[in-house]
Amino acid sequence: SSDLDGHVVCPSCHVQAKRLELRERTQEIVLLLGEDEVDRLPLAERSELVVGRGRDIGRYDVREVLNEADANRISRDHLKLSNKGGRILVEELGSKNGTEIVRADGSTASLQSDIPQILAKSEHLRLAEGSLNIRLSGKKRPRGTYEPDLTTPPFLRLEGN
Repeated sequence: SSDLDGHVVCPSCHVQAKRLELRERTQEIVLLLGEDEVDRLPLAERSELVVGRGRDIGRYDVREVLNEADANRISRDHLKLSNKGGRILVEELGSKNGTEIVRADGSTASLQSDIPQILAKSEHLRLAEGSLNIRLSGKKRPRGTYEPDLTTPPFLRLEGN
């Protein structure tokens, strides 16, 4: 709604809205089963996303893309992705089956719990020995459609671009 001067205001508290703008440093995260892409998620600057087995705001539930056996290898709170100034930080959250970072040269290293690390565009993550892989898309304009919806079963949601 708007006030008498035409400014956008909150309909419940009537406080004037702050200036809205696109977050130019949004990054797109690609989720893969092996080499096959199964989902894309935009991650706006100054936002975080926990990847694991659980549905809630700020979470991505792997059970929507993995079979039951592979999903059960992913911890409830497995990995946190954060966008800080357009750089994606990855943080292992003490999962049972761990997360590896795979470098451009093919070498791997296990992520240490609670130590954020920058994910380069040439690297990807391997969760729970390859049950799920995550990489950056490299696209300037993310097209992912992640919207946590706790009431509608996943197979009934409509996806848009």
